[in-house]
Amino acid sequence: MCSWRKYRGASERCGTQAYPPHARRGSRLWRGRAAGLTLAETVIAMAIIGLALVPLMMMLPGGSAAQFHAQRVMLCTLFAEQKMEEAKSALIADFNGAPGGEGDFSTDGYAEYRYSISVADVSGRPLKSIHVLVWADANGDGVAASHERQTTLDTLVARAVSRSG
Repeated sequence: MCSWRKYRGASERCGTQAYPPHARRGSRLWRGRAAGLTLAETVIAMAIIGLALVPLMMMLPGGSAAQFHAQRVMLCTLFAEQKMEEAKSALIADFNGAPGGEGDFSTDGYAEYRYSISVADVSGRPLKSIHVLVWADANGDGVAASHERQTTLDTLVARAVSRSG
């Protein structure tokens, strides 16, 4: 009978078995060559993956809050530009008219966003100042509070002067 050392490197001399006859399944000799993972290896791998996922999962709420804030900034800016263009068009059509007022964007599906437009004469000049304020009315009181996201746009519009020549 071949010794174990002879079995390891010379299977052709001692038969075609990969293990000696006394190496049964479950014994130390058999486990050295078995494929697969033990329970301990699986638990350790899951613990490492869990520890790596904790910081990643902690970043998700911050990311969604930042996305929500960015959406509010974008919508406030978009609505402010829209109202500014409407006010400028109204002044170009009728310079003595007053296109000011307040309201919300419920017709666009954004009732929580409100606006305020004020138009004032610039003293001694043929100019009008337009001030547009748009805010996300978080508490629903219709007043722009300091904690609510706000966008303000200001511009000047000149009276059109016709030149006859």
